[in-house]
Amino acid sequence: MEKKGTLWMRFPGGKPKALTLSYDDGVEQDVRLMELMKKHGLKGTFNLNSGLFAPEGTVYPEGQIHRRMSFSQAQKLYKDSGMEVAVHGLTHPFLEQLTPAECTREVIADRENLEREFGGIVRGMAYPYGTFSDSVVACLMAGGLAAP
Repeated sequence: MEKKGTLWMRFPGGKPKALTLSYDDGVEQDVRLMELMKKHGLKGTFNLNSGLFAPEGTVYPEGQIHRRMSFSQAQKLYKDSGMEVAVHGLTHPFLEQLTPAECTREVIADRENLEREFGGIVRGMAYPYGTFSDSVVACLMAGGLAAP
């Protein structure tokens, strides 16, 4: 029997576990990736840097692998796509190397931009370069992106 007041976190359909897919930086390759995900009924999270969209009309040299999308390309792809858009730092810095004020600005500015540009509340976040510290976690909590 479940104790009174116990909260059981579950995924849709009451599942206790789920596979998650997440992709960083808002790159042109996400167009094909999203086509495949939708074809197979998959959902995912796209962690974007709202301060690093490519200038409109950018043409990359042949063979360049990392090709950031422009804002208009990103909005067309992600907005109302059914996929989650999440914070990845305004300018993709090593957050743990910043002062707490700079870290908080990077995270909150990115969140505000993404909420304005793509609609809805943004709660997800992926650490740029996968690195963090206790100070970074405190900045995220101040920005409403992490729970204690």
